[in-house]
Amino acid sequence: MGTKLQVLSSEGATWEAHLEAGSTVESLKRMALQIFYASDTASNPDQYRVLFPAESRTLLDSHAIHEERLKDNDTLLLVRKRNNDPHEIVSEEDIKSPNLAEIFAATKNVAVPRSSDSPTSSGAVNPGVHLGETVNETSVDFQLELRKIIISLISVMSTLLHGNSDAQLICQEIKTRLKQRLDAISKPLESLDFTYPPAQDVACTPMGIVKGLAEVKRREFRPSSKAVQSLKEMGFGGEQIIEALRATKNSKDAACEWLLAGKTAPPQDVETGLDQNSHLFNALVTSPTIRLGLNSPKTLLAFLGILESPSSANMWLTDQDTAPVLTAIFKIYHAEKHAAADTIRTVQT
Repeated sequence: MGTKLQVLSSEGATWEAHLEAGSTVESLKRMALQIFYASDTASNPDQYRVLFPAESRTLLDSHAIHEERLKDNDTLLLVRKRNNDPHEIVSEEDIKSPNLAEIFAATKNVAVPRSSDSPTSSGAVNPGVHLGETVNETSVDFQLELRKIIISLISVMSTLLHGNSDAQLICQEIKTRLKQRLDAISKPLESLDFTYPPAQDVACTPMGIVKGLAEVKRREFRPSSKAVQSLKEMGFGGEQIIEALRATKNSKDAACEWLLAGKTAPPQDVETGLDQNSHLFNALVTSPTIRLGLNSPKTLLAFLGILESPSSANMWLTDQDTAPVLTAIFKIYHAEKHAAADTIRTVQT
């Protein structure tokens, strides 16, 4: 019986390969080159290698598929070999890892196979979905959704890690940093006769840190001085102006409409988690990989670190302890979003 594999090119193209167990990696590579680069007659198999990202290793060309311990639906990556020129000058830009927004943009059209970790709302297992077909998401939407997911999982961890000394130490260290940041931004805002009242003490708990991060984010916002001056001339107060400009991302016209409509400050995104009755939340907390990670203080450190500094996600995606949890989150998020889009499309038709 053959093995079904997902093979990706470095450009993001996908090939679903069905191979006999005795087929070699070399033959797989040659077939992939014919599919991905059929028009490039100069493509040489010796210039490429096949990677197994799940185990961070390169497959040996001479090995058979079964010798590499590959299973159905494993994902492989075909990449060009790098020339090892000892005189080559490599800049920091060349080796900089992508951020989450760039990863999402590059993989949004890649088919995501469903696993037992991410059933559809109906309970059925979908053999594969294609994110680009029906879900028109932006990287910004994904960033916001990821924050909500992390906050929801931290809420669960607050109970699981209650009394854990390592978790308490992590919260204490982050609390100290937050206090320093709050003290640094206690001065009056430039061009506004307004000063924030003294910040409340940050609770040394996982959710207390989440609320502290929200307060820091709120106070670190710096409004456009030109927009502030224009809105002050219209008679609006300092705190109103700050909330309006924060809500409208420093757009003077949008802030004016926001104020004239009498809107109030929206809840901070950083404090808001998922609906705990949603299919997405249920899929996340019932995933064995994620459930195991929720009992680890290191996962808590990763989650709080990502909320505090989103760019740190790149580091945690390469950590052997936290990468499986984050990868499972991404897969389930993509699968559930596509399942929701399928449901809407079915209802509309």
